[in-house]
Amino acid sequence: MVNPILSLGHDEFKALGCPDDRFAAVFTGRVQIYQAGSYDFFTLSDDGSHLFVDGSMVVDNGGLHGSEEKQGAVQLSAGFHNLKVDFFENAGGAELRVFYRGLDTRGEKLEIDALLPPASLEGEFRCSMY
Repeated sequence: MVNPILSLGHDEFKALGCPDDRFAAVFTGRVQIYQAGSYDFFTLSDDGSHLFVDGSMVVDNGGLHGSEEKQGAVQLSAGFHNLKVDFFENAGGAELRVFYRGLDTRGEKLEIDALLPPASLEGEFRCSMY
């Protein structure tokens, strides 16, 4: 299933087939960077999340917690880069939002779907109970 928008609440996870509580989800895809340089990535999640670029963890927002935002930075060359975001929900509300900021955004913090042009919407989503 392709789901380029990484801004999901409880209802959006339900629409993707996830249960109310105690589930994990993984999103994979590619991001296109136009200008090489340092890029900040952010996850805001309830409960835990991690963001990987080209196989390296950039954001560690793991653990049991309410909505909490964490960030990390990475140097990126121009071109496509592999992106993976994992998320888990224990109980209560479910929320996942992913952002980035860098030369391509003129320093503005944007939701991650803003950097997924139509040519790069090759992705995967899976949700499983635990």
